[in-house]
Amino acid sequence: MTHATKFQTFRTALLTAVMAMLMGVISLPVSAEDSKILKKDELKNLISNAKTAQDHQRIADHYAAKAEQFEAEATEHAEEAAKYKANPNMHEMKHPGSPQTASHCESMARSLRDAAKQARQLAEDHQAMAKSVK
Repeated sequence: MTHATKFQTFRTALLTAVMAMLMGVISLPVSAEDSKILKKDELKNLISNAKTAQDHQRIADHYAAKAEQFEAEATEHAEEAAKYKANPNMHEMKHPGSPQTASHCESMARSLRDAAKQARQLAEDHQAMAKSVK
């Protein structure tokens, strides 16, 4: 098999996998947590103009949902890291820290867990603000 044929086979397999993933994402129902996540402009506007308990609760709900999302992504990366470790390849030695390595996945899991922790803190802060608004 020539290099060009191998590349074409790899490219076809990759495109097929990407399309399958996209179709899976598109067909997934929106969870209650996802529906609480605000768009960037909505969040910026709400933070800039929050005056009521409801405003702060919406912000708190947003950050709580983001924390859940970050935790789920962290778990996925941790699982991927375990799979890379169980099936080591030369990529880890040649390109340490690149996306196809356990170290990358472990780093992403740590970063996402940190982001989740910060989002939970923001949610708690805004819940406290919601309770303090009269």
